[in-house]
Amino acid sequence: MRVVHWYPNFLAGGGVANSVLGLADAQAAAGADTWIASLAHRDPIYGALRPSGGVRIATWGSGRALRWGGLRLHALRRRQARALGALAPDVVHVHAEFNPDNWWAPRIWTCPIVLSPHGAFHATVLGRGARGKSLYLAVARRSLYEKVGRFHVLSPAEQADVATALPTARTYCVPQGPSPAVQEALPGLEEPVNGRTGPVRLMFLGRIDVQVKGLDVLVEAFARALHGRALAMPPTLTIVGPDWGNGAGPLRELACRLGVGELVEIRGPVAADEVAGLLQTCDVYVQLSRNESSPLSLNDALALGKPAIVSDRVGTVSCEEIARLPHVKVVAPSVVEAAQAIGEALDDLDGLRRAAREARAELRDFLSWESAARRHLKAYASLTAA
Repeated sequence: MRVVHWYPNFLAGGGVANSVLGLADAQAAAGADTWIASLAHRDPIYGALRPSGGVRIATWGSGRALRWGGLRLHALRRRQARALGALAPDVVHVHAEFNPDNWWAPRIWTCPIVLSPHGAFHATVLGRGARGKSLYLAVARRSLYEKVGRFHVLSPAEQADVATALPTARTYCVPQGPSPAVQEALPGLEEPVNGRTGPVRLMFLGRIDVQVKGLDVLVEAFARALHGRALAMPPTLTIVGPDWGNGAGPLRELACRLGVGELVEIRGPVAADEVAGLLQTCDVYVQLSRNESSPLSLNDALALGKPAIVSDRVGTVSCEEIARLPHVKVVAPSVVEAAQAIGEALDDLDGLRRAAREARAELRDFLSWESAARRHLKAYASLTAA
């Protein structure tokens, strides 16, 4: 089977790009003839992406684009369209939404199309720039959605979001695995780092988007959890990722105002192949996003056997396989609930580590790109048969 993954921003990098890469690599390993179609980009956000030898990349675009607010429709030249059409895929898998470039896919190919919104239909996301997105949806219903055979969702929460936005959409649910670099490192990182002699280290990894990622809640909850605790070695909080909207400065100021400035470290992004080693140094991973579909950094931490404190607005924890784990504490993205969870983690860190070790094999099976590839290929086959 030949599969084309259509993600115009793939070569720009980022979380969705790594998701596309993880799936494409696994499908190629399973025997599929796998391509990724992307605009040409420079300086990907988390460093250069390295597809496996079985995945090929087709680039298109001339740099010219029609702009409409924050949306862009890039020009597709006829010779580029012919070259893409000549790939003759059995299935085209489109990734991420509110991108007018996705409208090209059903114009280039007549084969079945699968669409993964990657959280685009969450109510909060739809509410940002609501007028522009409602106009986009009106166009996309005819130019794209009518041609989509199945919508792929990453979690039951996203399945509900798609059903609300597009009641007639037919969906199937397959979770994603960890980032490709962490997946590659897993065999050599069988045991999490335990028995630390230093302070307990909490960590968040991802773009420093204070509002979306709930990083203000995280810093305030961390300060509240420490208040009144007499600790010989106070815990630390490390926040790692690219600055988004100049949020790092105000976040540092907030930590200083709350009296934890010396305990909160805010770092820039790290290379993809350093992520596994960095996460291995933390004791508890914390993700308090106000809304998010399925962050790869959370999957990375879980696959590495780390206890986690996670917002109930993160789609990943709507999966029963994740929510029932004793070392995954699900809380509202509020200072009070998060602070309580942090305090409980400090009090019972050994118990959480033990639970994480016991669940690691089960988690790695659930968060498996190999399993995801098989399930997607089965869904593709049903579409081509129909």
